[in-house]
Amino acid sequence: MSAPRFRPVAIVGVGCVLPRANDVESFWTQVMTGASALGPLDAREFRPEWYFAADRSAPDRTHSLHGALVEEPRLDAKKYRIPPKVLWDMHRMQLAFIEATAQALDDARGGLGAVAPERIGLVLGSLGGGLRPGSRVQARLVDMLRSLSASTTLNAHHPGLASELAEVLTQQLDAELAGTSETEATASFSSIWAGRAAKLFDLRGPHFAVDAGYASTLAALQSASQQLNAGDCDAVVVAGCSQLLTPHDLVAFSKLGGLGTTVLAPFDRRSSGTLLGEGVGVFVLRRLDDAVSAEAKVHAVIRGIGAASEGQGPSLVVPDSKGQVLAMRRAYAQAGYGPRDVQYVECHAAGIPSEDATEFRSLSALWRDEAGTAPVMLGGVKELTGHLQAASGAAGLLKATLALSRRVLPPQRSFQEGAEGVSLEGTPFYFAKQGSPWPAVADGLRRASVSAFGFGGLCFHLTLEEFSANVHSRLARTLPPPRPSEPVAIVGLGGVFPGAANVEQLWSNLLAKHCAIGAMPPERAETARYLDPTRKSKARPYTNLVGTIVDGSWPQGQVRVSDEVSSQIDRGQSWTMRAALQALQDSGTVDAKRVGLAMGYMPPLEREFQAQARVYYAEFDGRLAEHLRQRGVDDATAALIRGEVERDYKKDLPPITEQTLPGYLGSLAVGRVAHHLDFQGPAMMVESACASSLAAVELGAQWLSTGECDLVLAGGMYASLGVDGLVQWCSFGGLSQSGSFPFDARADGYVTSEGAAMLALKRLSDAEAAGDRVYAVIRAVAGATDPKSASIWAPSSEGQVQAVRRAVEKAGVSPDGLQYLEGHGTGTPVGDPVEVETYRAVYGQGRVGKQVLLGSIKSNLGHLNSGAGAVSLLKVALALHRGQVPPNVGFATPNPAIPWRELPFRVPTDLEPWAASEEGPRRAGVTSLGLGGTSYHAVVEEFSPQRRRDGLIARRVSWVFPHRGARSEAMLRELSARFACVKETLTEVGAAFESLTGQPLHAASRAEDAFVADVAEVLTGVAYFRLLRSYGLRVDVLLGEGTGEYSALVASGMLGVKDALSALHLRARLGGSAHAVEGLPRLRAELSRFTWRAPEVAVLSAIHGRYYEAPLPEAFLARHLALLDTQPSRLGPHVRLLHDDGVRVFLEAGTGETLGACLQTLPDVVRLEHPTPAGEVARFHRLLAFSDVHRLLNESVR
Repeated sequence: MSAPRFRPVAIVGVGCVLPRANDVESFWTQVMTGASALGPLDAREFRPEWYFAADRSAPDRTHSLHGALVEEPRLDAKKYRIPPKVLWDMHRMQLAFIEATAQALDDARGGLGAVAPERIGLVLGSLGGGLRPGSRVQARLVDMLRSLSASTTLNAHHPGLASELAEVLTQQLDAELAGTSETEATASFSSIWAGRAAKLFDLRGPHFAVDAGYASTLAALQSASQQLNAGDCDAVVVAGCSQLLTPHDLVAFSKLGGLGTTVLAPFDRRSSGTLLGEGVGVFVLRRLDDAVSAEAKVHAVIRGIGAASEGQGPSLVVPDSKGQVLAMRRAYAQAGYGPRDVQYVECHAAGIPSEDATEFRSLSALWRDEAGTAPVMLGGVKELTGHLQAASGAAGLLKATLALSRRVLPPQRSFQEGAEGVSLEGTPFYFAKQGSPWPAVADGLRRASVSAFGFGGLCFHLTLEEFSANVHSRLARTLPPPRPSEPVAIVGLGGVFPGAANVEQLWSNLLAKHCAIGAMPPERAETARYLDPTRKSKARPYTNLVGTIVDGSWPQGQVRVSDEVSSQIDRGQSWTMRAALQALQDSGTVDAKRVGLAMGYMPPLEREFQAQARVYYAEFDGRLAEHLRQRGVDDATAALIRGEVERDYKKDLPPITEQTLPGYLGSLAVGRVAHHLDFQGPAMMVESACASSLAAVELGAQWLSTGECDLVLAGGMYASLGVDGLVQWCSFGGLSQSGSFPFDARADGYVTSEGAAMLALKRLSDAEAAGDRVYAVIRAVAGATDPKSASIWAPSSEGQVQAVRRAVEKAGVSPDGLQYLEGHGTGTPVGDPVEVETYRAVYGQGRVGKQVLLGSIKSNLGHLNSGAGAVSLLKVALALHRGQVPPNVGFATPNPAIPWRELPFRVPTDLEPWAASEEGPRRAGVTSLGLGGTSYHAVVEEFSPQRRRDGLIARRVSWVFPHRGARSEAMLRELSARFACVKETLTEVGAAFESLTGQPLHAASRAEDAFVADVAEVLTGVAYFRLLRSYGLRVDVLLGEGTGEYSALVASGMLGVKDALSALHLRARLGGSAHAVEGLPRLRAELSRFTWRAPEVAVLSAIHGRYYEAPLPEAFLARHLALLDTQPSRLGPHVRLLHDDGVRVFLEAGTGETLGACLQTLPDVVRLEHPTPAGEVARFHRLLAFSDVHRLLNESVR
């Protein structure tokens, strides 16, 4: 398949808060001076000595306390209209994110021009925000105190002291540690950060966060570029932000074996591991053509972002060159230039010896194929900032962007001697101790590239260039408008849910009105001792009413891993794998590689909570030691007491090993799927609070639309319902203690639940061509953000209405054609009425006598949080496919705050048939809403193959022969052995070629001879056309581009093969394309001697845009065809002319790239995408299947 389409993107604003660099100018000074921010960590929020042990085997301790922290910004509460209490509760990385975003928007002020707030989105690359130790200690204090009271040594030697210590420790911890507040509880949710920033700066487009591990920033940039490419936004703010650096991060990285001691020197022999840091970088993006039109200040232009998963490899956490090289190649294919055109590479370069060696090997492999490559400078910003994890790519991109805009090659001061596997000899690569002017490039622009890689083989590579007003103004004028989205087919379903291990069980439960909500079973998590139904403590849950899944084990029977690994894998990763396996099997997909993975989730996963519970016990233990000493307990006895208490407390908590960090990283949920199933498309987690999974589905649909993938597994999961997760949700005060009653008068809050849902998605045209079972068709997904306000809690109908309207408009359907709404419907007394008001504004107007059924699967399962949208979409897909609407459970008395009598909405309480309509297909809307003001809505409809086919029968069909688009003569030999008409064409062309050149065609070199290339193009194009015609293909008009004009004339019967080759041979002898004026008379004379016949199929000329018609004088045809070599090709306008003439189905003899670009803006067209299957026979079968599905074959042949 051709390279995915990528519209150049302009960076029009930048901002940052990095260690020892609170703004962009300070950072650039740091880059040029080489002043590293790495050093011993100070005791801002924890006592370092409580977490350190030089012995690397010491449990729950880190062997290194070096890193780099940001300075806490001082935000003005009045300026940002943030309540002082909220501002006080926000940790420094939340504040740094707001500050850096303000810088970037201020820098981009002129470049944004008159862009409406509704057209500005926000995408954040993040692993989660991080939680301070205090809230984690408070959540587990009950267990710590229980273990203290159970100490036999303490009770034997000092009776009564346990209760005294419990009291004083409780008071001290309350006073010294930040407790659990609403703001602190949401600090782990990246999308809450994004939502708060969107509200503060009045950005009303969609907002979400992506987690691709340490490649998250580049993943966010790719996602933002997709938003711009699809026309969903006109500007996007993109940020890469690290989480708050805490002792838990240091311990987990230490046990993994990736943490160094005091030195981080990328590619250098002195570096034994990485050092962690904090930071945030923000970029404001616009489409290049929009930035040029707005006369914006452009820092640099992004030309391509390649994404790949390594697939199967030796290890999940040890990188392999395969995925890295693939991501790089994809980036350059999008950009339209190669590695040899790049002068600087900002590397991932984390200072981990094995990883640096792999990256260097990847770079060497890529540049090895580039002849005549000029010197390429390598750099790695981590020598200054440390490893910023999710923000690593942000610091790297900012460094490269500033270097381009200032035309300076920055120094790399830490490199002295190459590490093992890093040898510069024989490569074009070098490091420089000093910065220097970036020399002008004789035949192009200054260009740089940036790499970022994450565990699980998640690889991203970005290439960008300096901005040139002249060059990019010309480029901007040639860019087509944004490509509209193609409908997406749901071809597979999978999932695990409360009370249901698969999709069939879920559907049976829905029909049986089964409710899976109940008290937390002790085998899932022991919560009874934590409960405080009085709601007095924010550190304890007030309810354990949930929807749970007891079995969180890894599917060892299907995907085998070692027991050591499986014991550390979080249930969220396990459920993601189970859902993916089910959806893949259900779709009938076998051996797919170009598969993307987008999964909604909300961090942290439960295993991370448990690791924090172990690590932060040090806060209790350190204070306990101090109090025992103060009370005169001797050291030996104190050591026994502390040992007993710690062992008792940790006995049910999994140990922290080298497998712990990979076991709970969110990105490894998709990383493991890609690794074990050998997928090579992009993979990332998506977070937009409770709308996460619909945001993931939209992202997956965009990958399909741009050609990034041929299949996407998209969905969502939530898996953090242990005691820590319950504390987190209860701190908001939104959970119900009585049950889940969407739209009912009893609604007093929602019930949180867990599970995973996955949908297998394909382009609808591909699904039809392959004969896939299609559950439903996604016509559109759209998102929006509530308008400017300080609160992230109160729902707003305005933002919800915007999302729903956008989806309806994007789908191109009428609101009154919808019959069912799967609402967000959480059962909150405020949220449900606001949501229904939203539906009235969009779907409730002018529906005389037309009811809309309104349901919510949360009445059956509870609220799956980040998985909610996916399970709702799955339910609707099944309902559309089976023509049934399941009942809502527990709906008895309609919510009196909703004016039901004025509305066309009705909640079904029994199973109802979904009657087909003569006015159009069955159609539904699916909504997901979330904290932070995020709203997503999807428009979904039934798959109606007969309706689509009947519409296509009347549509005209065109076959297009592109210039340099067809395959070689050698590739036809497989077909010629199977099909007589191909063999006859090959023989006919071969004889004509040999009569002109004296040599057989199969011995000629296409690479060395333009004439041979022309002949191969005519041969393959005509052979494929004749083969499909022999199977009854109905074609109404032919169109050629460049040499393809000759192919069209031969295929139509107007011109013989020998005459066409004679003309091409003469063109080649006259100078390739016969551009010389003196060559035209000879070409005309030759053409005038040819025998011309009336066309069997109409031919539209790409020279002047008129149809060839018989009879035409030979002299006219000769003069006309000679013009092919004197004027530029104008395929695009002629494709539009065919569209005006009723052509709606386009087939291409080539790769699909040329025709695809021409069809981007034309409505209601069907074309065949061209992946590269295994062999030409397989390709022909694909063409034939497409033709059959779309009723392009004559009935007598079919």
